[in-house]
Amino acid sequence: MAEYRLNELAKASGVSARNIRAYQERGLLRRPARSGRVSVYDDSHLWTLEMITFLLQKGYTVAHIADFLDGFDKNLDLADILGLQSLAEQTGMEQIFRAPWKPGSSAEGADRPDSTLHVDPVSELGRKLVEYRIARRDGDVLVLIDDDIARRVSAGRDERFYLQVLIGVVEATHTTIGDLATVAVNELRDRLVEHYGEGWIAPVDQRDELARTITDVRELGARLIDTRLNEALETNVLRVVGEYLEGVMDQHGLTAEQLTQALGGDSENN
Repeated sequence: MAEYRLNELAKASGVSARNIRAYQERGLLRRPARSGRVSVYDDSHLWTLEMITFLLQKGYTVAHIADFLDGFDKNLDLADILGLQSLAEQTGMEQIFRAPWKPGSSAEGADRPDSTLHVDPVSELGRKLVEYRIARRDGDVLVLIDDDIARRVSAGRDERFYLQVLIGVVEATHTTIGDLATVAVNELRDRLVEHYGEGWIAPVDQRDELARTITDVRELGARLIDTRLNEALETNVLRVVGEYLEGVMDQHGLTAEQLTQALGGDSENN
């Protein structure tokens, strides 16, 4: 988990240091850990500030926000399941409807991969990796946040190539993913309103049931989107590979049979 000093947290969240202190005094933001005389914040503080900012922009009062955050403080597993720790990564509600994977989601018991990168943190590549939350700074080095990504990158021959691919994908899909998440979350909201009624506030004895319902619907939607996205990726990868091979055939004047032989696919002629 990333760590922040007060000024770093203010810069990352867009909330002034003065307001951060005010939120602490009002009980909206938990107190930071201490390292000597220095206050140390983490990603949960960043998430809370992003959530407060988002809800204030939507017209919620400080009292309503306090009640909302208190509910999640009492059920941290729910917050993690909902993927809310990454709320507003780039576009407000983008990460509310994340796919089922999350940073560091390696199989239980699996060996941790080498996540340290051979990239200068102050280089353009390093700055983008941190900005897009693909990596974080750990002292004087960068480390990948997601264990599954780290495992693939560390096993590859060309680390820089893989990192540039990741950055390219983030930049190319940022707006589309935001739009997709907005549509999905709006659909979730509409179905909840249709089921419970506009303006309905769950009684205390029904809040656990409501939380489970939101979790179930979010998870079903995320898994469906994940499945459809993987199907589309597979289809498009095959299309791109096919177009590339057609280009190779045209450039070198090869037939399909000759290309197959050139690629070593015709064992009878080996």
